[in-house]
Amino acid sequence: MRPERFFVSDFAGRSMAMDGNWRAWIPLSEGENVLLLGLGPTGADIPSLLLNRPVFWLDSPSLLEATGRERTLPASWRKASPEEAIALFPAARCYFYRPGLRIDPFFWQPFLGRLFATADSWSSPSSKAAPQVLLFGNSSDLLHSELLTALMHEGSRVVSSLPVQSGTNIETLLCDACQGSVPSLCLSVNGRGLDADGRIFGLLEALRVPVVIWFVDNPFHVLSRIKLPFWKRATLFVTDASFIPLLVSEGARHVRHLPLAVAWHMWRDLPCENPRALQGHAESPPLFVGRSAFPDKNRYFAAVRLPKALEMEACSLDRKGEVPDIHWWYRKARTCFWPGHDVRMPGLGAEMCSQKNRTRWLSWGLKCGMRIVGDEGWRKLLPGAQIDAPVDYYGTLPDLYYRALATLNVTSWQLPASLSQRHFDVWASGGFLLSDATRGLSIFPEELVRPITVEHPSLLGNAIGFLKNHREEGLLLRKAWRAHLLEKHTYSHRLNDMRQACM
Repeated sequence: MRPERFFVSDFAGRSMAMDGNWRAWIPLSEGENVLLLGLGPTGADIPSLLLNRPVFWLDSPSLLEATGRERTLPASWRKASPEEAIALFPAARCYFYRPGLRIDPFFWQPFLGRLFATADSWSSPSSKAAPQVLLFGNSSDLLHSELLTALMHEGSRVVSSLPVQSGTNIETLLCDACQGSVPSLCLSVNGRGLDADGRIFGLLEALRVPVVIWFVDNPFHVLSRIKLPFWKRATLFVTDASFIPLLVSEGARHVRHLPLAVAWHMWRDLPCENPRALQGHAESPPLFVGRSAFPDKNRYFAAVRLPKALEMEACSLDRKGEVPDIHWWYRKARTCFWPGHDVRMPGLGAEMCSQKNRTRWLSWGLKCGMRIVGDEGWRKLLPGAQIDAPVDYYGTLPDLYYRALATLNVTSWQLPASLSQRHFDVWASGGFLLSDATRGLSIFPEELVRPITVEHPSLLGNAIGFLKNHREEGLLLRKAWRAHLLEKHTYSHRLNDMRQACM
């Protein structure tokens, strides 16, 4: 006969059944005395070998009050204070009730952080040592190589990944990877490397290591994969400043705007300051490089269905020239932003409208002889158009940017006030950028922005024609943009901005 299920509210007020199976307790350490962190529900499947021996235990006060579990414990069990539990831990056989994190993360995450910060051999770095930075990921991950290059250029030691070892605590793995030296900073792009339970965050918080999460995609799409509220205590950066009020309304404590920057592998010197040296550009048509949809779009939105009435209203707006971007969809859907997956419905709507907008721009671009480099999805969206296969971002792309008469940027309506990597890379490679009128351009001087901004796709031909006939002005703009970006918009500048925000 199954034991009666006991229901409690999780941290967000949602009802959940407490798991009473012993598999819900995960081992944290080996030793003589038994330390139980979290008691579970009454009638939990505690192994018989623990029932009649001394056991030290600790649980969340709010959960004890909800369950009354303390009244049902064997007489041989003894309650420990958090300080006593931390002292017992190194020599104890310790088990942790993992569902407790979902029920009361505000108690368990800081406690587990203190537990491992004390138990493992952490030491403050020498004042003479180069700063150590956690940058989770590898060369195939978004922005990893760019940030790694900038960190190494400034002399930082970088720890990128944790070795995978079965049966070992992730906190201890982190200590080993850092060789016991407390990092000066943890930088996570889109939450990468931070475990779902928030245990790494809790440890770094206990060690007083600043944790930066840089959202370079729609923040709420990233957060829909994060189940617990530790992210609200991190220092958050967004590439699109229009998300700041929404994140603050959800409880984020520290949110700032931080655009993308120049990727150093894109930088090349202009071969000559003489405009005649750029005559070859006339032989290369204007260019667009980009995907028809973001990677894994279908899988991400697999369970989402758009309300037909809302979809029709958005399409009607689009025809009138109004912008059904992500914030329009958020207002219309009246979405619960976090926790959960509700934000994916307006996200799908914005993605649909953004794709239509980008297709409209490219249709006008094709009339001007534009070359499109992208995925197979464009063939369905632009029937009859020649679509060239994607190219290596770290290989041939800079040369394409340099040789094209101009490269077009069309801003995603998922990030309507953002800048894309093209706003930096095209100039760095010696090319010329034409951009739609994204609000993100406001970080640059007006005299640089005005000549490259195209207000409507129907005006694209005029902009391209002007470039063909005014090569000297184009070269001067290239020089001015490159000088400005080099002075203020490299990834080294962005790292400095992060550190200043964490002080």
